[in-house]
Formats: sequence, structure tokens, C-alpha cells
Amino acid sequence: MTPDEILAERVYYLVGLPDEQLRITVRVGVPPRRSDGRFECAAELQEPDGMTTRLMNGEDAIEAMQLALVVLGVEMKHMLR
Repeated sequence: MTPDEILAERVYYLVGLPDEQLRITVRVGVPPRRSDGRFECAAELQEPDGMTTRLMNGEDAIEAMQLALVVLGVEMKHMLR
């Protein structure tokens, strides 16, 4: 995701782990309209080991963003296990 495609970004620091502190950056992209009329929103999670990007689509831009935020929450929850 390029800087001009980023709608929102937040950095989290998970403390109390065996490795002391883990930095996680989450980004949500600007949801462009696809050729089929739906909107697609990128959900990006960057951690020290790598980066994961998921493309969520919805009937409108709000639904695509909402789904992107949900998937980021699920990804982060699984990191804590």
C-alpha cells in the first residue's frame, strides 16, 4: 500500500511478552470502486516478522472499511495466543 492509498494508520506496542515489546502497525486503505461496482479496502498488519495484507470488499466503501477493521482485530487477537 502506498502512502497516498492509506486512509488510517495506528501503531500498537504489545508489552509484557517474553521478547519485552512487540511493535505492530495496522493500516486501512482508501477503498476504491472495483470494475464490478463493489468497493475494496486493504487491511494491512505489519509486525517484525513480516506483513499481511487482506483485501475486503463490500457493497459500499463503509462496508468494505468495516470488514477491514474486523479482520485486523481478528488477526491481532490471534497474535496474542
